[in-house]
Amino acid sequence: MEKLPPSDIKDTVQTEFPWELFSQFLQLLNIYRKNILTYPPGHPLLEQSLTRADQAAESLFRKVDFIACEASQDKLHIAATGPLPANRVFTEFAQLLFKRGIVLLTMRCGLEKKEIGAFAALLNRKAEDFAAHGAEKIFQQFDFKNLEAREVDYSLIRVKEIEEEPDPTDHKSPMETIWGNFVSSLLQDPLLLEIQQQQLPPSTEPNQLADLLNQLFRSPETMPDTGIESSVASLLKDIAEPESEDFFILLLTVKRFEQFIALLNPYLRRRFQQYLLASEIKDLEGLKRVLKSFAAKTLFGILDEIEQKNISASENILALLERFSQARNNEKAEMIDLSPDIPLKEKIHALFREDISEHYGSEEYRLTLHSLLNDILPSDNIDEGIKNLLGTLSPQNVEMQQTRVILELFHLNDGDTSKASLRKKLSESFTFFLQTGNFSALVEIHKYLLSALKEGTPENIPYYRDMLNQFFSPEFISEVLETLSTWGKENLEDIRYLIRKNGVHFLTPLLMRLAEEPNRFLRSFIIEELIVTGRKVGPEPFVSHLGDKRWYFVRNMVTILRSLGDPSVLGDLRRVVGHPHAKVRREYIQALLQFRDPMADTLLLQDIRGQDEERKLCAIALAGFSSSPEIRENLLSSLQNKGFSDSEMEMKKLTIRSLAGMGHAESLPMFLAILRSTSLLNAKKLAALKLEIIKNLHLFPKSGAMSILNEFVHARDNELSLAARETLKKVK
Repeated sequence: MEKLPPSDIKDTVQTEFPWELFSQFLQLLNIYRKNILTYPPGHPLLEQSLTRADQAAESLFRKVDFIACEASQDKLHIAATGPLPANRVFTEFAQLLFKRGIVLLTMRCGLEKKEIGAFAALLNRKAEDFAAHGAEKIFQQFDFKNLEAREVDYSLIRVKEIEEEPDPTDHKSPMETIWGNFVSSLLQDPLLLEIQQQQLPPSTEPNQLADLLNQLFRSPETMPDTGIESSVASLLKDIAEPESEDFFILLLTVKRFEQFIALLNPYLRRRFQQYLLASEIKDLEGLKRVLKSFAAKTLFGILDEIEQKNISASENILALLERFSQARNNEKAEMIDLSPDIPLKEKIHALFREDISEHYGSEEYRLTLHSLLNDILPSDNIDEGIKNLLGTLSPQNVEMQQTRVILELFHLNDGDTSKASLRKKLSESFTFFLQTGNFSALVEIHKYLLSALKEGTPENIPYYRDMLNQFFSPEFISEVLETLSTWGKENLEDIRYLIRKNGVHFLTPLLMRLAEEPNRFLRSFIIEELIVTGRKVGPEPFVSHLGDKRWYFVRNMVTILRSLGDPSVLGDLRRVVGHPHAKVRREYIQALLQFRDPMADTLLLQDIRGQDEERKLCAIALAGFSSSPEIRENLLSSLQNKGFSDSEMEMKKLTIRSLAGMGHAESLPMFLAILRSTSLLNAKKLAALKLEIIKNLHLFPKSGAMSILNEFVHARDNELSLAARETLKKVK
């Protein structure tokens, strides 16, 4: 087997790699691999699962000629593509290969069913066997034509002495530098500096950054505009630099940015798009490179937002968008459409190999193919017909059609034996959909069974009820929660449906998952579903966990109990009043404020006057929800502090926001005094406080707010003047 030196492992970017089909193939390969260990030779389920893996491989290799997988200990990389989507399937496959000494695996178009079966059996061999005999020698024992394992030959690496120790920063790739600059610029926004719970590093992945922003900014009223503007400017400037002309680096960087904005909520996404399109002339080259690298879907999405007047763009930028989107669209068409000089039948034969009918025995498929071959259709209809036909040939659709037939057959079969056989086949399909993440199919099955349970004949009802029981079996619930991080976002609504229809059974597993879930987005999703379930079952399941030793879990329990809106939980919540962690205490005080319990003001005053800085900051942030005159006077008094240290500035800004949240006109004289004050030593910091006041004046009574705003509309400080004009619009 050929050895490959590290220098020969090169990547060239390949657009639109079929990640979903690749993921599906790996899942079905893994299912067959596990079935080999579970069932005896000759068992029908072995042949069935191998056939499915083979069908998935056929679908995959209609899109690509080969796939080169580079495996490390915890990461898979596909040559000629950008970064892999977050997917547990890819990580597990990488680990499977790496543990067996396979660092580079190439799969080619034409991969045969027997090769897939042999490869799966090979992967079941112990890692010790590979260590003893070597991956290459073991592979040589198999007659693989379209499957090849190659290894990095470290003997070709030469060590060269250097006189000076290189600067560690030199090892940072240009892509990491550009993305890191973008993240750093964004996180410097004052709102993010004050609100975010932990500082994110510049290497933060797009999905992590998007999750943070989505949690912090859920409405258009408050947005980190300063950070968005500076981060977009930084990105365009870096991409426009001469060294950024390397296509690979440029594309990967833009794809990171594109992935990031795609994951944002609509309000944030529009804000980033608006600052992107409103770029200055000096950033035009960078903007061109970004738009040129965007996928057609992204470009058309931006054009749609402009058409709906959600964002705006100049005529020149609009022309750029339309040109690049049209070019992208044409590229896709060229990939599908063959030369116009080739006859229609030859085009169809080129797209659908004749051996397809060997794997799909249905007469419907053959009739569809012959119909398409015999009809002379316009080219646009041909493309649509091809698209639809390809869809019907996917393993998922074949399985779904089979499932629909099985469900309908229950009406036609009277014998218990026949129904037992049908139930067994349905269970197999059920497992297939669950393991491949096809939650929409599971939802369809669930809805069908619910309907059948209401309208079915008495003799069929026990079977329907038995099949519905699978949806709240421990195995089903465990698999849904286990794959939540893999399939969550793309199947969120279907998973939500399944949880809500079987909420009581999901309750305890969801609580256990919440206690250990590291992903902020998934934690929010789980909490939301627990709140919905809690409104049905009551607060007791959450009250019982208030004594847990994990502060973050206790905080989440308080959040859920507060969200149930039942004041009767206040007695139980008093158990955490003395909790040592500030965030638990903050959540408890929020609950007291929500239920208008007078103890909230007592605790807020206690923390505002206390020496614990973290508690004090939390109390000041929550004070805006109180109507206590005593709390207001304490906040106004703290603004008279002459200090301008970073911690004091943070506290003063929070105080201004909380006083604005109270909205009492009695606070305006103090605000006006600060606006009229001067400081030679701390001019910039004082200006930041003034800006904070101006931006929050719209929350006060109109007459008093307008009087102050009109005074500062023509201020010498341009930023203050502009902020006053913007706030006036909100007041009017």
